[in-house]
Amino acid sequence: MRVKILYCPGMENTQPPRTRKARKRTVTKQDIFIQEYFIDFNASQAAIRAGYTIKSAGSTGPKLLKIPRIAAALEEERARRAENSKVSIARVVEELAKIAFFDPRKLYDRSGNLIPVCKLDDATAANIGGVKVSQISSSGGVLTEEKELKFLDKKGSLDSLMRHLGGFVDKTQVTGADGGPLEYKDLSDRDLDQRIQILINRQNVTINK
Repeated sequence: MRVKILYCPGMENTQPPRTRKARKRTVTKQDIFIQEYFIDFNASQAAIRAGYTIKSAGSTGPKLLKIPRIAAALEEERARRAENSKVSIARVVEELAKIAFFDPRKLYDRSGNLIPVCKLDDATAANIGGVKVSQISSSGGVLTEEKELKFLDKKGSLDSLMRHLGGFVDKTQVTGADGGPLEYKDLSDRDLDQRIQILINRQNVTINK
C-alpha cells in the first residue's frame, strides 16, 4: 500500500514543537537568610546560618534587612504568619491591657471565696500564668488542697503599652563603662552611624556631605 504525501510550501521548515524544560531556581544565601531570620529574629545569627562569615555577620545582617527584595519578602512572610495565627498589633495591645489593668478583686466572689479559674471572666483569666495545687495533710489525716496562682508581669505590660503609645523614649548609650569611651568593634554600621549622629547633635556640629 502506497501513501501519497502532498507537498505544501514551507513544509521543509516544519518541526515538532520542542518541550522546554523548567529551570530550577538556584537558592541563594539571601533566600536562606529570609527563612533563618524568623527563627530568632536576629539578623546577625541568621546571616551566619545562611553561610555568611561570622566576622562580618554583625554588619552583614543589618545590611541584608535593608535590601528591598529581602525587606519585601520578610514583610510578606510576617503578614502570612499573622494571618495564619490571627495575630495583630491591635490584639496584642488588647491582651497587654488586660494584664496592665488587672484588678485582683475580681478573683473573689462577694463572700471572699476564690472563684474557680474556669469561672473567671476572660480579662481576669488572661492574667494567670499558672496554677500550683498542693495537698496538705492535717494532724487528723484530712487532706486539703492549697492553690497558688502565678500572675503575669503587670509592670512589664504597662511599660510595653507606654512604649507602643509613645509614652517612653528609649535612651541611647553615648558613653562606655564607668563613663569611659564606647567600644565600637562589635557595632553594626547602622548603630555606629546612629551613635555618631547623637554625638554630633550634642556638640551642635553641622557636617556638609
